[in-house]
Parts: sequence; C-alpha cells; structure tokens
Amino acid sequence: MNQTLVFLFGCIGVALLYCKSLLSITCGLHKPSKNSSLTSSTFPSPWGFFEKERTKFIGGAFLLFCNLQLQAQNTPTKLWHNKERTIHYQPQGNDFILYKGTRKFNRALYGTNTGFRVEAGDLPEFALYMPGMGGNCKVGISINGKSKWVTAAGQIKTIYRPGTMLYNIKDSLLGKGQISLSVLAMAGAEGMIVKMETTDIPANTNLVIVYGGATGKKFSRDGDIGADPESSFYLQPVYCKDNRYTIFKNTFQLSYGLSKPLSEEERYEIQYGNKQPDTAVKEKPKQLVGVFPENAEAQIADAEQQSTPDALLASAANLKLPVIAAIVALQKKETL
Repeated sequence: MNQTLVFLFGCIGVALLYCKSLLSITCGLHKPSKNSSLTSSTFPSPWGFFEKERTKFIGGAFLLFCNLQLQAQNTPTKLWHNKERTIHYQPQGNDFILYKGTRKFNRALYGTNTGFRVEAGDLPEFALYMPGMGGNCKVGISINGKSKWVTAAGQIKTIYRPGTMLYNIKDSLLGKGQISLSVLAMAGAEGMIVKMETTDIPANTNLVIVYGGATGKKFSRDGDIGADPESSFYLQPVYCKDNRYTIFKNTFQLSYGLSKPLSEEERYEIQYGNKQPDTAVKEKPKQLVGVFPENAEAQIADAEQQSTPDALLASAANLKLPVIAAIVALQKKETL
C-alpha cells in the first residue's frame, strides 16, 4: 500500500512540474511590436530554454520521489498485539490457499440453519460442535509398521473454498503419492462428510480414522477463536468418559451426554477440574451415528494411546475412556 501511494504521488509530482515547465516557456515567449522586424534573432528558439528547465524539474521530481520512497520505507509496520500482521491465506481465483499451516479448528463450516458447525482448520483434524462438544475426528496413515497422523505430514496444501475445506497431503511415507481430503458440513442434517482420493500411493498403505470425545459440553465462549483455547476441540481422553459405542460392520452408533445435569457455572467451564463423584441422576443420552468406508474394519480403542495411529490400533479396548478406530486398506488410486 505504501509503495503504491509513493508511486502515485511521484507521478503527480512529475506531471505538475512538467506542466509548470510548459507554462514557463509559454510565458517566456513575447509578441513582437509593430516596428520590430520578424527575424530569427527576435524570436530565439524556446527549445534550448525548455531543455534546461526540463532537466531541472525532472531532477526535482526524481528527488521528491526518492524522498517519499524513503519515508515509506521508514514508516514502522503496524503491529497487532505486538506481532507483525501477515497474510495467512493467499487468494487464488475463488479459493484461498495456504501452505505449511500450523493451526487447528480456525475455519468453521456451516450447513444447517442451526448453531451446528464443523470445526476445520489449517491442519486436517476435525470436530463437531452441536453446539456443545460433539466429538473429534482424526485421520492417520499406516504403512509397513510406520504410521503418523496426517496433521504431521511433510507437506500439506490447505484450500478454503466457500463451504468446503480441501487438503492435499504428501509425505515420505507416501513416496511420490498424494492423499486428498474434502470436508463439508451436511445441509440436511447436523453432520460432516469427508471424501478421500488417493493418487499413486504405495502398496500396503492403510488409512486410520479415529472418532471420539463427545460430551455435549459447551465451552466458555462456544469455541470462539482467541477466547477458547484450540485444545478445547482436541480428542482429550477425559472427554471420552460415558461414551458408549455400538458397532455394526462399517457403521456405529454413539450414546453420549450421560453425565449429571450441569449447573450454569459447570456448563461454561473449559477444563475438567477436580470434580466430586457423580451421584446425580443421569441425563437422557444423546445419539450420534457414523459411517466408515465399506471395507473398513472398526474397533474400540483406548483414548489414552494416541501417540501414533498404530499405537492406537494396537491398544486394548478401554471401556472407561473409549474411542472408535477404523482401518481401511487403500488402493493406488481410488475415491472413498
């Protein structure tokens, strides 16, 4: 912006000085008297004067331009909370593009005309807000005894397209291959759809999908960015208490929200502190249904074993702090 203004003022200055030089030339010319003879000596050529004046004025304009440019460079950068502001996503056509993002849950997706939203972000990890915590969904890759969550992949291109988040994921585990994810909030129900496409991935690559941590609990500011911490939407083991899963092939049903009715003070807490044993009457449970790809193998796992996808899959079912995990064998090129 500063450079544009400097250039604009520089051009205006040159134009004004150029006009002034022409005006000086015009005023310098005089009309001869009736008695004077019309000779070349009477009317000296204006071009010599013009060349001298033009050099002066253009030189002055150049100095003015340099001075403005120097002032613009010396103008201090405006800070926001003592941090220099930078462009996070770059516009590209109808999309907004980001490479090497670091944040989670900073881009909400809306589908229904309700308070429901899908929490997405720079990195491909997702949460449901009903309102109230409706669970977290993590995605990982596993191949030949090595695994990682895709949020830790070597290269992630994040694309926000109105109503949709897209991720192009590359990593050393995938060789020259790529996994692409598309995430949308459903329009006809309070839910999320994730589409996955693979391109040239190695043989024996497995996709790991994990979901859990639904509490129905609201956060202090309903998860607003900058007010509630990002960790509010993490798959925290304590969130998995009282989650009950019923698995049927590649589908599951979750019952949650079984804890005692919360007071207003408890309802808007973020952290689970030292609470008294739950002896109150239970609430009526809420229901949530999920569907994995047809060839998925689903199981109950331990929410406290999330260091890697393989570690979670290898864990024994923890009925006190359960999550549901599914493993899907991927083809070199397919769409799920």
